Amino acid sequence: MIRPELNYLYNAISNEIYLDSRFNSLIDNSKVRISKELPKFQTRLNAFNLYGDIYLILEFLLSKFYYFFTFFLFQFVFIKSFFRVLFSSHKSIDCKHLFFINSPVSAGLAKKFIAEEKIDLKECAFFIINDDLRKYLDKSCKYFSSNEIISFRSLLACLYFSFEAFFLFKGRFKVYNFLYLNWLIQLEALKRISYRYFHSFDHYDRYAILAESQSYFKGQGSVEYFLHQHGKFNTIDSEFSLPYKLKNVSSLVLFDNNSSLLFLQKYVIDKDCIVNDVILQNNYLVTVKDFNEKRFKIFIIGNLVCYQLHKRFIKSLESNSNVILYYKPHPSNLVYMENKKNCINIKDVQYFPDVNVVVSYDSTLLDEYTKLGYFCIRHSLDETNELNILNNLNKFYNDCQ
Repeated sequence: MIRPELNYLYNAISNEIYLDSRFNSLIDNSKVRISKELPKFQTRLNAFNLYGDIYLILEFLLSKFYYFFTFFLFQFVFIKSFFRVLFSSHKSIDCKHLFFINSPVSAGLAKKFIAEEKIDLKECAFFIINDDLRKYLDKSCKYFSSNEIISFRSLLACLYFSFEAFFLFKGRFKVYNFLYLNWLIQLEALKRISYRYFHSFDHYDRYAILAESQSYFKGQGSVEYFLHQHGKFNTIDSEFSLPYKLKNVSSLVLFDNNSSLLFLQKYVIDKDCIVNDVILQNNYLVTVKDFNEKRFKIFIIGNLVCYQLHKRFIKSLESNSNVILYYKPHPSNLVYMENKKNCINIKDVQYFPDVNVVVSYDSTLLDEYTKLGYFCIRHSLDETNELNILNNLNKFYNDCQ
């Protein structure tokens, strides 16, 4: 009989592969070679046609010798975790609300939810997946990572389970095998924490399944799983069908009623799941920062799917000395518009510039700028003609003169 941990791991990786393949299909670049078995860092590398020879070598090696690479990656993650566990003071965590934080956005949404629901911060703890996320939480917050909780014995067990999963799944997930060990370490750490309410900001990827698993390991009914919306479902269509849908969600924290329909009726939550409560919460998070700039300011909210469109749009304006462009990619770890004249890359995830115009696909950040009264040019994810954006921009610019 398959271990419950490995069953959840299988579902987590299945969803991850499906989401990556869906994401690849949306990329606005006909030259992209789609592979359903490549991890995100490789598909992003290929998407921009950068370092093509290196990419081909990586793909060849990882597809032909993935058994060797899997063994190497397991050992690398294990050794890194070993030293962190060795030099960590292991904590016993007991809290009422546990927030799973894997991005700056989830940190911001968690703090906002605590403030709006008037939850005592002393009753809260934050589980962070890496140390870099500490800077997005207040010093008064109680936060920790998996290495501060699990024991060396548990780490060895996770390594064993990783190899067991590798052979049990018969190499089906190939280079995605590198996710196994780290995911199991996070799971083992969460199993050792005592809490009543678990809060997650992931809709359907491997971390969503990690959150889902807590109801099983803690005992059905002993914990309540709060699933928080963190963005729009602008890549979902009638063909979207996850291999695994969530079955143990207790409460939903959503932006609006339309999101409720997408979560409950079709795409995210299993039809047999009973959701006890739906909380509608304004997604307002932006605090705009002013600066001394006299030129006409344009803020471009990027996305890998729109990268080529925005690149052409920026190129058409970079020679205009009266215009200054600000480019902010999403997710924040994507490549930037390097070496472009009059274009500033925003690498601070908490920085939102005060501008004249905002250009974006249908994003939550664009909605927030719209609510603040900014002129916004909204385009679809599959828009390919930058002239449509330029025409709207020119009309607004002329009206301002």
